[in-house]
Amino acid sequence: MLEVLVHRDTYLFQNANGKAFRDVKRSFHTALKRTGISDFKFHDLRHTAASHMVMAGVDIFTAQEILGHKSIETTRKRSRRSSVGRAADS
Repeated sequence: MLEVLVHRDTYLFQNANGKAFRDVKRSFHTALKRTGISDFKFHDLRHTAASHMVMAGVDIFTAQEILGHKSIETTRKRSRRSSVGRAADS
């Protein structure tokens, strides 16, 4: 599964022309400022990714591998919020 997710010839963060941003965190902070979002850190994107993976049905061990967590407990903690959110939506 990981082989499908890795695209070595493309960048995760790129401009409209497909070129990589030189300073992703700087671009991230600029986007937050432009959209008026506060109290959100770059690292929070990892938590968001964990939640979205679990909500999309990715098993916890695959999510752990993708996120690079050494401990399954770390992945469980990060994905726990998503299951609480889903229960509230039901």
